[in-house]
Amino acid sequence: MILFLPLLFVLLDFQIYSKLNSLYIYRFSNSTKKIILYSYWFFTLITLTTFFIYYLSRPYHASEKTYVLVMMLSTSIFTIYMMKILASIFIILNYLLNLSLKIISLIKKKEHIKNNVLSKTGFIISFLAFLLMVYGILYGRLDYRVRYETIYLPNLPSSFEGLKIGQISDIHTGSFFRNREILKGVKLLLEDKPDIIFFTGDLVNFHSSEALKFKKSLSMIKAPMGVFSILGNHDYGDYTAWKTPKDKADDLNNLINFQKNIGWNLLIDENRILTRNNQSIAILGIQNWSAISRFPKRGILAKAHYGIEKIPVKLLLSHDPTNWDAQVRKNYKDIDIMFSGHTHAFQAGIEFGNFKWSPCQYLYNEWDGLYKKGNQYLMINRGFGYIGFPGRIGMPPIISIITLRKGKH
Repeated sequence: MILFLPLLFVLLDFQIYSKLNSLYIYRFSNSTKKIILYSYWFFTLITLTTFFIYYLSRPYHASEKTYVLVMMLSTSIFTIYMMKILASIFIILNYLLNLSLKIISLIKKKEHIKNNVLSKTGFIISFLAFLLMVYGILYGRLDYRVRYETIYLPNLPSSFEGLKIGQISDIHTGSFFRNREILKGVKLLLEDKPDIIFFTGDLVNFHSSEALKFKKSLSMIKAPMGVFSILGNHDYGDYTAWKTPKDKADDLNNLINFQKNIGWNLLIDENRILTRNNQSIAILGIQNWSAISRFPKRGILAKAHYGIEKIPVKLLLSHDPTNWDAQVRKNYKDIDIMFSGHTHAFQAGIEFGNFKWSPCQYLYNEWDGLYKKGNQYLMINRGFGYIGFPGRIGMPPIISIITLRKGKH
């Protein structure tokens, strides 16, 4: 597979260069043509070399500088070849169009005139797509937005009327370059002065050391009633290579201790009871549990739920939203709201007024925002950070502020 992909890349580059030559390059002088030819294939060689380094070395567990370099290079490959694949689709469609026109002209015994409108359109669209990706990397990834929601619960104790919850998720500290990038979003969260803050998993990408660089910024995340957090699928170190199982276990323990050291209440299949004026609500937090087979099923909801049966309001933190339909709605009807993250809303999509679309909706039934089924709610935060593609296009990072009110659903 590793050898097959570069071969596809080379074939794709031949197609793109041939079409560029037939449409535009042929008009230049011979010396200019040579410069374009050598530059194009030199750049392709560098790209393919980077591809091999990236996939053969997999240096995620190496130094932070190495990881940042690898991420930047792999992103460049992704961006460039997405643009080329898009242009290639239009070139193929143009070929099929000309083939159809040629057949028609033969039947009608008329001269066939080659049409290149689709190929030219493809190059224009791919260039615009490239600009969108650049925008997402330079601006979209840090374009933090605040989303406000009000949830009415008939069983909410009067002492918790108006409780303001701040939710953030999927910080993915390993993807950020500077403290001020995270600090920008943290300040926006704190401006709303939430009573309590929930972090719903994925603090890191691959290993716990990623978070250390941002300890000062993360330590600022505080609230009067506390900060409650859980582990996401990336927090377990499953996506990198470890010398021994002990190294992996130690890294998870380091991450757990890090969250405790900055004052967060990390919930690992457990609950906390918050009390005001002799009235109580319960916060439950479980490890990652997903209905999708490729993600871990570590969480034990029964354990987190134990002992709080008589508490009138239960708020669950569970990283993966598929847990809502698979477990919560089936077996735990007394859990009022589940708070999740994980989806990132694919880091790309369209949001305009009440209209919202993303490829993410074809993978998840619930993927962004507030959902209600029966008397239960699911609140999905699309994420504070990013992973893979270091940008966001049309789906900016979100800070959720949820206010609880006593009243009918």
